[in-house]
Amino acid sequence: MSEVSYRLENPEIESLAKKVIEKDVLGLGSIDVKDLQFVRVVGKDAKKYADIRKIGYPANLFTGKIFLISFYDIFEALPIEKKEIVVVHELMHIDTANDKIKKHDIEDFRDIIKTYGIDWEIK
Repeated sequence: MSEVSYRLENPEIESLAKKVIEKDVLGLGSIDVKDLQFVRVVGKDAKKYADIRKIGYPANLFTGKIFLISFYDIFEALPIEKKEIVVVHELMHIDTANDKIKKHDIEDFRDIIKTYGIDWEIK
């Protein structure tokens, strides 16, 4: 089993998040990128590209962040336009009105497909 490490500096991911937030892609413009902590998880055998969780007390006192978005090794294999879709997908979990994580509904997936198309995953 390989050793797992965590990288907090992620300029590419942060840039993608800023881009979709500033463009208000799928209504994400109300998210403040300063509330987000991005982490690259290296060496973990994850079956997903990314996930998001709320940073709870007392960790939020030290980070000044509300949400943690983790990106796993398989995310790195994606081309940049596909990485953007993963970032959008994770940002769509954020309920800015209540600083909570929300589950997707069918409309969220419809909106992603309408915006980015259906055949986006690497085969």
